[in-house]
Amino acid sequence: ELTAVHATLFEQLDASKDGVVAASEADPHFMDLADQDRDGVVTKAENDVYASEAAERDLAHCDANGDDALSGEEISCITSSDSSQ
Repeated sequence: ELTAVHATLFEQLDASKDGVVAASEADPHFMDLADQDRDGVVTKAENDVYASEAAERDLAHCDANGDDALSGEEISCITSSDSSQ
């Protein structure tokens, strides 16, 4: 589910609907995390890798009770942990 959230974010950021997110369409933090080849655009393939890694990181960091799921309270951790990445 977390991976799907990142996929949705990619679609929202791709304002030109050309299948890539350019630096002009996203904040520098997203670009720094997702633009793996540092060419100034994030492709769907790059976002898929980023989304998978981010979902794993978010779950590991925010799953306070260790049940491999995030409750509403635990989900609020994602924004705070992502902002420090």
